[in-house]
Amino acid sequence: MIEVENRFRLTEENEKKLIEGADFLGEETFTDIYYDTADSYLMKRDMWLRLRSGKFEMKLPLNEKSVLQRKSNKYKEIESEEEIRKVLELPLNGNFTEVLEEKGYSPVLEIETTRKKYKKGEFAIVFDVTNLGFSIGEIEVVVENESEIEAASDRLIDFAGKQGVELVSTEGKVLECLKIKQPELYQSIKGTGVV
Repeated sequence: MIEVENRFRLTEENEKKLIEGADFLGEETFTDIYYDTADSYLMKRDMWLRLRSGKFEMKLPLNEKSVLQRKSNKYKEIESEEEIRKVLELPLNGNFTEVLEEKGYSPVLEIETTRKKYKKGEFAIVFDVTNLGFSIGEIEVVVENESEIEAASDRLIDFAGKQGVELVSTEGKVLECLKIKQPELYQSIKGTGVV
């Protein structure tokens, strides 16, 4: 599964424009715990390993430019522990959390998010508000293979324009929360071009 997404500033006006005629899919509150090594190996490569609701997930970049230069953000989402183990070159057996810790991965950031989710045509619309005071909106579309990414990105940008929502180059929730909670770590990641 490949997620193509664009972020925008979450304002009452943007929210109102986007939810008009959209199907409300629900609201949930969850906590994400992001893992990395002491030298931020994953984050410096725009890779995001998190534990959400007791399940590990990983986002791998399919982006060719830094976050502020992209037309859209593109990530492959991995939801299988076995696949994550392969990506991180971890042993295929043993307790996953223990194996992570043995290989130097530990929690670096915890974010509680309240998410409202809507559907409008093929697009998912997400509004996230974090416990750290940061909020962001995203419009997402999922495609099956990389050959569909460019067309999906164009459709997404066109959709946002028709809704009257200006998509701005902005950092994602994790980077913004790192900026608030761990500014030194944020600065070290910024030096890599991911930010």
